[in-house]
Amino acid sequence: MRLNTNYFESILYDLIDENTLACAAVLRIVTVQYTDSVPTLAVTAQDKPRLLVNLNFVCKHCHCEEDVKAVLLHEFLHVLLNHTIDFKIVTPALNIALDAIINAIIHRLAGPIISGFFSRFYADETEIIRLLRPYNSIDQSNRLDQIWADLYAGKLVVDDILDLAEQLTTPKDLDCLLVGNHAGLETCDKDSVLGEAVRETLQQMDGSGIWRDIQLPGLGGALADTEALAVNDSYREWEQDAWRILRKCLTDDKNNRHIVPVDIDITLPVLTPADRRAWLRAGWSPILPSSRSTTKVRRQESGKTAQVYLDISGSMNEELNALVGLLWKLRRHIRSPFWSFSNTVESAEIIDGQLKTCGTGGTDLNPVLEHIIKTRAKKSIIITDGYVGGIASHLLEQVQSAQQIYGIVSRDGITTPFQQTGIEYAQLGRYTS
Repeated sequence: MRLNTNYFESILYDLIDENTLACAAVLRIVTVQYTDSVPTLAVTAQDKPRLLVNLNFVCKHCHCEEDVKAVLLHEFLHVLLNHTIDFKIVTPALNIALDAIINAIIHRLAGPIISGFFSRFYADETEIIRLLRPYNSIDQSNRLDQIWADLYAGKLVVDDILDLAEQLTTPKDLDCLLVGNHAGLETCDKDSVLGEAVRETLQQMDGSGIWRDIQLPGLGGALADTEALAVNDSYREWEQDAWRILRKCLTDDKNNRHIVPVDIDITLPVLTPADRRAWLRAGWSPILPSSRSTTKVRRQESGKTAQVYLDISGSMNEELNALVGLLWKLRRHIRSPFWSFSNTVESAEIIDGQLKTCGTGGTDLNPVLEHIIKTRAKKSIIITDGYVGGIASHLLEQVQSAQQIYGIVSRDGITTPFQQTGIEYAQLGRYTS
């Protein structure tokens, strides 16, 4: 894959925006540094954490953007694993066990397109190292194959794989290049910036099918007991459908400011290899020429958020918890407070994962249209089951002349109101609850 630093960082920012596996809290605070000092990638546990990237490794082994996201997610999960389990000595067997658990998490929760990188990277590996690629066959007579299947089904945890790796790791396995080979990895201070980001991530991921209890050692605990929701492909599609609609509705929000790295050009009387003309001129000119180069600075920018209206009427009870959980995961992209509606529009917040608002019962979309007109929102999202009663045509005309509305219809809802009014919508798919 042809990849320069700008392309790599654009993929990183896309991954942060998508917030796959709740990675945004950690990855958005790291500074990217390109180096050959690490064989693959690593995140340093310092006051100002750095993402160390061996760009040669990425260019050689990553075939597409999804592959780059796979190795980034792998490093992100290494930070969480190392933070929640403080290993004093990182042995080769532990490296294998951590990588196996991490790759299994990525396969189940991010999907086979992302985990396809590990299928290719470890395609020729046998015995214990094959656990690092997604399971693809089973031989009931082979104990290791059954363990491999159980690992990717979410039935095993770190300690299970570590015991196995300590028994089966051979000198030949030590020569294998592991994506997460971090023998010198530090545990980040819980009070550091990185520690705070890890805590925020754990709060978002609690109950997502990765953690049984984040206070307990063993880290992978929840993988065994919450398999049904975590491994369901339709649930991932359900979230992705909502995210696609949400991205269409993001608009500038001056109250949502954040720091982003920006490239700026500078001119200095110091030769740099980036400016070939200055190098050539230095060969014949008695005066040291100024060279142009690029550096990164951190700049505060306004973020983008969406204005959201959530239906909290009685008919939404079956899916309301799942939708609140979805909004909680995407809260960085949602204007706060957002709005709930039944027969009236009320302000709403999600505090520690719990919806805080009030409702009057029933459902009426007209107050929402009036509110959109009043607030002059350029774009708005209405999340509902579609049982909203009649829609006033004069309100719809006022909104459609100046503003855009998008609908997200719950999986058990009806789409008729959106079809009749010509409002663009997406209906969330079904998933096993």
